[in-house]
Amino acid sequence: MPKISFRIRSEKSQAGIYVYLYPSKKSRIEFPVEISIRTAFWDKRKMRMTNGADEGAVVNDMLEQIEVTLIQFLNSNGHLKVKKKHLQEQVKLAMGRPAKMERRLSVQARNYIEQIPYKRSNISGGMGLSKNTERLYRRFAELVEEYDASTHRPMMLAGLNKKCIDGFVRWMFEDRNYAVSNVGTQLKCIKTISKNAKAEGMKVHPNALILKTFSLSKHERYMQIISDDEVHALKNLYATLNGLHRSICSWMLIGLFTGQRIGDLLSLTEEQIKQGKNGLLIDFNQQKTKRHVTIGVNDPIVSHILINDFPRRINSITFNREMKVVARMAGMVEVVKGRKVNPLTRRKELGEYPKYSLITAHDLRRSFATNLYGKVPTPLIMKMTGHTKEGNFLTYIGEHHNKDHYAEEFLSLLTSSFKED
Repeated sequence: MPKISFRIRSEKSQAGIYVYLYPSKKSRIEFPVEISIRTAFWDKRKMRMTNGADEGAVVNDMLEQIEVTLIQFLNSNGHLKVKKKHLQEQVKLAMGRPAKMERRLSVQARNYIEQIPYKRSNISGGMGLSKNTERLYRRFAELVEEYDASTHRPMMLAGLNKKCIDGFVRWMFEDRNYAVSNVGTQLKCIKTISKNAKAEGMKVHPNALILKTFSLSKHERYMQIISDDEVHALKNLYATLNGLHRSICSWMLIGLFTGQRIGDLLSLTEEQIKQGKNGLLIDFNQQKTKRHVTIGVNDPIVSHILINDFPRRINSITFNREMKVVARMAGMVEVVKGRKVNPLTRRKELGEYPKYSLITAHDLRRSFATNLYGKVPTPLIMKMTGHTKEGNFLTYIGEHHNKDHYAEEFLSLLTSSFKED
């Protein structure tokens, strides 16, 4: 009986799997099976992935399928006479035969959009995809179709091996000038659509199911945080403004003291505000997560705005445009690193720009969380922002788990508790 084994030939963190066949004692055939894995989870003795890897079961099932297919082929065709190319064809068959039109990645992306309303609830509590997510997948389908046209070879579910994905990634970087985070988003789409297609019984290359996505590292992300001093400058500026810019400045200050997303912030009404024991209480029904949160505000100027000078309604486009003007008036002119859309390429490009030109509505929410971090217990900030996982929250504000910080916070709470007793 022919002997078959699987090995990896690299010590790097990510490596491809090779199949070794021994038709006889004196002959050996070897070639890659186009499955890339994390080497830390490879068991050399068992020639399979360990249980610690999320993708382990998928990869191991595929290796079993390849092994069975090759043994059956060798036994039925006389294993002493077979050639490498015949065995490679059998591996491809085991991993998924060439697909028809409906097995194109672009077609499955559109099918996913149409079918998902009947399969799952979204984060807003409804069925299907949110409008933003649906827009993301429609753009992804268009992007894949553009790539297919440029290569004259459509991306197929069964053909999403490492070489295919690498080509797509290279095209996004070089031909479309995509940022790292945008490329990472497209890879997530491939993984999601591939998993859905496999659940529908379609042949999908295992590489697409275990695809590692990527995003900007902490050192590559440039967050524009409005400091406490800059918040103070906005407060001073508020009293000098009139008309549109007074309202813009008011909304900026409310955002900096409530930490809500732009949609929730600009839809705030006076009916959501009530008087509490130590300040104002504002009830928000967060549109994205459907969570109900109450924010406390006791800053004198922001409280005055909310009670006596409630700003006029403004749409998000006007707000994002005019808040840069207000930020400049408040003195946010320091030249800082950041990413800004180039009007010619319509892509974000890294460079050095005046801080005011990089400020967006979302920076109000991030500044709220960042400025409170270390001053207020983290779980309380998360309650107000709506984050449910501390790891996600820390990534959001560009921090990392700090054991000393938690110990100091614990001692501070203990000390204050004993003083009260």
